[in-house]
Amino acid sequence: MVAGLLLASAAAWGARAFITVGTGDVTSVYYHGGGGVCALMNAGRSDHQIRCTVASSAGSVENINALRRGERDFGFAQSDIAQQAYKGAGAFSDRGPFDGLRTVFALHPESVTVVARKGAGIDAVQDLRGKRVNIGAPGSGQRASMQSLMNALGWTENDFSEATEIPGADQVPALCDGDIDAVVFIAGHPNNRVEQALGCGGHLVPVAGPAINRLVRSAPYYTSTVIPGGVYQGVTQEVPTYGVTSLLLSSTNTSRSTVYEVTKAVLEHPDRFRKWHPAFSDLDPAGMARGTSTIEAPVHPGAMMYYKDNDLL
Repeated sequence: MVAGLLLASAAAWGARAFITVGTGDVTSVYYHGGGGVCALMNAGRSDHQIRCTVASSAGSVENINALRRGERDFGFAQSDIAQQAYKGAGAFSDRGPFDGLRTVFALHPESVTVVARKGAGIDAVQDLRGKRVNIGAPGSGQRASMQSLMNALGWTENDFSEATEIPGADQVPALCDGDIDAVVFIAGHPNNRVEQALGCGGHLVPVAGPAINRLVRSAPYYTSTVIPGGVYQGVTQEVPTYGVTSLLLSSTNTSRSTVYEVTKAVLEHPDRFRKWHPAFSDLDPAGMARGTSTIEAPVHPGAMMYYKDNDLL
């Protein structure tokens, strides 16, 4: 019997009355994704009695830490950052493994996207050495991914003439004003900030080579990819790079019933969810379920219940 039919409402089997989803800054794809999740949840509130709200944040690392502290019920994060958290590596090495981390569903691919200012002499990722590069704000997925890229290239912050920590909203103005030479986004495409950076004379930089190939082969959550041509004005050819998958995460602190209702709300209305951002245009329920396997953290029992009910896993 379908689990959702066992009881009349989520309230009857322990669902939270109020949930919060950690996202990113208000211009990010994560923020739009959170808006989509909460809009679909709130539309069905009369059935499950759960109200959903979005919380902006610095991104992946902050969202996972908030889950760990029990301050959020759900949060978006990159698959590589989620894996680090589950294993207690990288940005989470000081706190140890987050055993209670759970996946809910996967979303869009996110590409490592390097935009350099005109005249900076940056035509390949290796050219970032010796330049003024924004490595991302502390607590952001951008910062953690930049650290992984630096490790792969055998670099430290000292390999840049200046390593800035400019937060999300200020990165593009800094590039356009000539205060930095390059910025590295971890982004689904099309992306508003990438478009703005290209609009002031920036250009996309290929992220390729033997070191990048080794990095991609090192873990299942990495994949070689391209930024397609035609997505941005003036970019006619695809640009090689690598990327990760964005995930909606929860934890063992969030009830099975609550996670079931969130999973159901989104995966039963994929057409409505896709409208929240162009990066979601290719999402389908089966792929969103399968994408949870890119990291070692288990699927949350509430999401797994929905997947089994609907033959998605």
